[in-house]
Amino acid sequence: MRDHGQLAQEKREKRRRWARRFVAVLLTCFVGGAALMTWSTWSQSQRRAVADTLTSAGAVLRYDSTCPDWFLDTFGETAAYAFFPQRATSLSTSPAGGSEAPVPSHLNDESLKLLKWFPRLESLDLRGSDVTDEGLKHLNSLKRLNHLDLRETSVTEHGVAWLERTLPGAEIKR
Repeated sequence: MRDHGQLAQEKREKRRRWARRFVAVLLTCFVGGAALMTWSTWSQSQRRAVADTLTSAGAVLRYDSTCPDWFLDTFGETAAYAFFPQRATSLSTSPAGGSEAPVPSHLNDESLKLLKWFPRLESLDLRGSDVTDEGLKHLNSLKRLNHLDLRETSVTEHGVAWLERTLPGAEIKR
């Protein structure tokens, strides 16, 4: 039989094991959360830099934000970008999203490479831009694209046909 001293020693050892496990879990959560926050903030800052580049080229981006106001007020914009990143759902060359004449745009085939940062784009208005068939290959990753306006561009019928095969759900105006 074990004496009282041995039982007390076993209990202390059991508590130490549980304490070490608890600290390990806490550290794992803290380090993992910090890494996720850092990656998410970096990713969002990259996305903002790309958005600034597209905006300076004449594009108008519209966002759908899922961040609650109370979270933004409590934790600030950086935390909001990390946990509720804004999603660009529309890019246009006209201020009202295609309802009026396009503004002078410097969007071109090179600019379309940047759209990989916005995989949730649903509407893309490139009317009046310098986009050609060559630039259309950068749109194949936009699987959520529903509307695409290519009027007044240098895109040919061959390019439109390829895009219709690549993005079958998109309505393409030519």
